[in-house]
Amino acid sequence: MVMEYEQVHGVTFDSIVTAPRGGLEPASRMSQMMGFEGYQVITVEGANSYDENDERTKVMNVLPIRRELIQGKNALLVDDISDTATTECAVAAMLIDQGANHVAKANIFEKPGENLMGIAPEMSVFKTNSWIEFYWEAHKELGAARKNLINQGASLKQLKQLENNFMHMLAEMDDNPTIATQEMLHAQVTTTDLSLSSL
Repeated sequence: MVMEYEQVHGVTFDSIVTAPRGGLEPASRMSQMMGFEGYQVITVEGANSYDENDERTKVMNVLPIRRELIQGKNALLVDDISDTATTECAVAAMLIDQGANHVAKANIFEKPGENLMGIAPEMSVFKTNSWIEFYWEAHKELGAARKNLINQGASLKQLKQLENNFMHMLAEMDDNPTIATQEMLHAQVTTTDLSLSSL
């Protein structure tokens, strides 16, 4: 996908840019696949495309990165999902303002029905309008389950069992890196939680 884009457009990417949290994991993996060094991966701070009361309300506060980091560079802007597209468009505009030579957006998923900006990413692997939860986000469910068990007075043995069960689940999902819905992850936690009640 990226190599084809480079050939068609006559550019060679020399930087990967991402915004936490969703883009961190795919950006890390993409940088390894492209043979990039750590200094070639830039994390943008302050990007947020959701309002706490209305997820379709644009809330943008992208902090500019240092101009010398991006000036004259061809930047690949990597994120997990392009839905409202407000974050990626704001980050792309900031990169251009800071002197980037070329910016292209690459996502694992594109959600055309959610796009508020009318600008599709240049590259995406899948298109869907379903809710997506990636397997590397399962740690949020682990944190919630752990907190719940602590509030119930769980023993150290129970907490360790919860973590062990979750690590096994993540290992299985990493061997088969497909998406996991929020409901599926929640079901895994519920099953784990119930299994601990007998310990």
